[in-house]
Amino acid sequence: MKIIRYFLKGLAIAIAALVIAAAASFAVSNRTPVAISLWPLPFESTLPLGTTVLAALAIGLVVGTALMSLSRLRLYFRARRNERRAETAERTAARHAEQVQRQQAPSGTALPSPSSRIALSDN
Repeated sequence: MKIIRYFLKGLAIAIAALVIAAAASFAVSNRTPVAISLWPLPFESTLPLGTTVLAALAIGLVVGTALMSLSRLRLYFRARRNERRAETAERTAARHAEQVQRQQAPSGTALPSPSSRIALSDN
């Protein structure tokens, strides 16, 4: 099992290294300056094309990760709420089972079992 874990960790590191190398190559290959302006703001900036594209990808990655984290957090809270509801239902079911057992427990004035009555009547 450890071998598989180390293999997967090495594979993840290799893929990350390839992605970083590709991003660096892309940034170095696309040095053409591009004017960046955000419409409502009066600011304008000139950045290399590669940097601009990689920054846009990084921003998208961060926003996407944040949205997915919020979704997972919502599912976590739902799971916790359902666990509490299940525990409450289990306690309630156990309490009801105890009540049923107490109601069905034989009292001191109960009739003898049918087999003992038959044995008594034969004598």
